[in-house]
Amino acid sequence: MNRRKTRRAPSDPLAALEVIDRLAVGPVEVEPQRVMAPYAVTRAGKTERTELVYRFEEPVLDPDDEASRNLA
Repeated sequence: MNRRKTRRAPSDPLAALEVIDRLAVGPVEVEPQRVMAPYAVTRAGKTERTELVYRFEEPVLDPDDEASRNLA
């Protein structure tokens, strides 16, 4: 995929807010009581990875149900 890098001019006050080059999320894993989403953040050529995990106290999602996957 060809992505054009766009950087703000140094005089732009919003330039300081540009701290990551890329954020990749997924694929999300859906379980009846848990949702897990891996994240990869790339900045200055270095990639760091982590997982966001949310657990419910009781089963609320059906991994085979499209509406549950969409909600997750």
